[in-house]
Formats: sequence, structure tokens, C-alpha cells
Amino acid sequence: MTSVRPSDSLSPKGVQDTADVVDEWEMVSVEEFVMANVTEASEGIMPLFEEAKNRPDWPKWQEAIKAELANLKVNGTWELIERPSGVNVVDSKWVLQIKKNAASEIEKYKAHLVTRGFTQIYGVDFYKTYTPVAKLATFHLITMITACNRWPLDSFDFDSAYLNSLLRDEVIFLEQPPDHDNPKKPQAMWVCRLIKTIYGLWQGAKNWYDTLYKALTELGFQRAEADHRLFYKEENGELVILAIHVDDCLMTGGSVKLNARVKVKINEKYKLTDLGPVNWLLGIKINRNLAEHMVTLSQHAYIKSILTQYNFNI
Repeated sequence: MTSVRPSDSLSPKGVQDTADVVDEWEMVSVEEFVMANVTEASEGIMPLFEEAKNRPDWPKWQEAIKAELANLKVNGTWELIERPSGVNVVDSKWVLQIKKNAASEIEKYKAHLVTRGFTQIYGVDFYKTYTPVAKLATFHLITMITACNRWPLDSFDFDSAYLNSLLRDEVIFLEQPPDHDNPKKPQAMWVCRLIKTIYGLWQGAKNWYDTLYKALTELGFQRAEADHRLFYKEENGELVILAIHVDDCLMTGGSVKLNARVKVKINEKYKLTDLGPVNWLLGIKINRNLAEHMVTLSQHAYIKSILTQYNFNI
């Protein structure tokens, strides 16, 4: 557990003072790997598709899969075409997750259709894959700023984030969803030609970041040079700050009304789910004590999940 108590001298202006730090662009980093696994371990259980079929809660997974397929269809993610000869067809699979809240209670069943990225061929199915990596220090900085200024601290996530970005540079053919191919157009003869980016593609994170960066720039946000996933803007003399990790966003600003206005504007660009005042983000429980100017960060759920995974009983 970590307690963050800022000095009274810290101010929002410090965000801009980090501009002289050079940001690194990389495909994978230790920090990104750790944060992804922290989220996975602390937020839920991820059974394999075949395992889920034998679980008593299989009907809940079926509903999640049905909702995902409907979402993919509404977003115009692909078009079915006759299987072309002499091309690479990328494989797909179902990723299932039971998402839990800070109290380790089941919040929802989630299903994502993702590609098996290793079946893509470099120079055919993808070229550029780089994307900025969010830094843990960025989230720490924002919590310190909010503690110092007693600002509201909110969170939201983008709905089906990757589906907001188009495939522009590559033509990618994808196998139909496992066990859910079109009965009138069987998998042996028909494949999906992707129009939108979906999870699992090597270029997926880059495409979504480029799309979001363009949208936030149009809304007047500037990107911090110290961390290209940190965005900020001044509106009527008040500062608003966003820290984005893929589709999760931590947000603070000079007032509750300011935050609400900005979220409405972002939602007009890309649909989001407003999670309100933050108490749980990326596997980290966040408690705020405004009177004491203090924010407490805890990873109790993550530690508990690791101990359970390796059969440690305390």
C-alpha cells in the first residue's frame, strides 16, 4: 500500500514542466507487461473458451459472446467474402473474462473476439506497431495533483475502443468467430475481410492511439512530451488532465462541472462509459482523504489473487 501526500508547493503547472523529458516509443516494455498482468490478475478470472463450456455459468458467457458479436456487427467490423486463394488468413479466438470490482465481487462477464497475432505476417498483415506506453509515474503524478488541489478524480473507459479505428494500410483476412460462423456462409468457404481494428492485431494499439490522439487534438488537448498518453488543456482558466491506458482513462480537472463538460465532448467523438469518482483503476484501489490532502493506493486484490493462484493460504 502506498500513501501519496504532495507538498503544498506542487501545482498543476508541474505537468508542463516535464516537457523537456524525451518520451520513448517502444513495442513492449516491462512496465506495460506488469500493468497488463496486474489488471488481469486483480480484476477477474479468464477461463479458456473450451473450459467455459463446461462451467455452470456457461449461459452467462453465451450472453457475453452474443453481445460481442452484436457489437461487432453494429460497428461494421468486417465484411464476409469468399475465401481467396494464396492469401494469409489470420486466426481468431474468444477471450473470456469475469470482471470484478474493488471488493472482489463479480461486476460483469465479458467476451472479446481477438486475433491470434502470431498468425499475422510482417510486411503483409502489418507494418508499424509502435505505440506510446503509459507510465505508472503519470498516474502517481495525477493523484498527487488532485490531493494537493482537492480536485475531483474520475475514471471512464471507451466502449470497444479498437473498433473506433479503421484499417488503412493493410488488407487483413480473418477466420470467422470460433463456433459462430455464418451458417449460410460456412467458414471453409468464407472469411472476414476486416474493416476496423480489433483486439489482438499487432497494429491495433497504434491505430487506436492515432485515432484518439487526433480526436483529443481537435478538442484542444495538448500531449505531454514526458508521456505521450498524458493529455491536458486549459478551459476558461481551469486545467483538465487525462491519463489514458489503452481504453481506461484517469481524469481530473479544476471542478466537477468542468470534468462533466469535457466527458460530454469526448463522448460525442467516441462513446464512453462514465465510471464516476475513481476508486479502482488498473488493479489499484484508490482511496482519497480530501481533508488530509492524501491519496492512498493499494493492490490488496492483486496480492490476494497471486497468493490464491499459487495456493498460499494466509
